[in-house]
Amino acid sequence: MLVSATGFRLGQKWSWYFIFAWFVFYVIDALAYFSNVIDTPGVPIPLPNLLFGLGLLLPYRKFFPKKQLANP
Repeated sequence: MLVSATGFRLGQKWSWYFIFAWFVFYVIDALAYFSNVIDTPGVPIPLPNLLFGLGLLLPYRKFFPKKQLANP
């Protein structure tokens, strides 16, 4: 929550990478749960995972704008 309230709101790239890493860990945990590799307490629900991923993709251009070509 602290990253979302500070760096993510300001559009800092490090915060997008941090939250993306958290998302990847969450997806790996969900895949491990469904493949019975680990026994986690709780059931990961696909809808929050999709919303989480969508929430990262929507502001992607804010964090990584297209490069402007210099006019000669």
